[in-house]
Amino acid sequence: MNALIAGSKFRATDENGNMHPSDIEFVEIYNKGIVEALTKVCGFENTEKLILMKA
Repeated sequence: MNALIAGSKFRATDENGNMHPSDIEFVEIYNKGIVEALTKVCGFENTEKLILMKA
């Protein structure tokens, strides 16, 4: 679980400090909630169990 949390907080940047385009997209999804990120990014389908993770 700690790796999942750490991975979701990581933001890659280039040599100029600009965030990588795929990280920008991920942040937009992640800001909608962890369930949104896990279903759209990780492909999880059973969101009923994912809702328990938010508690």
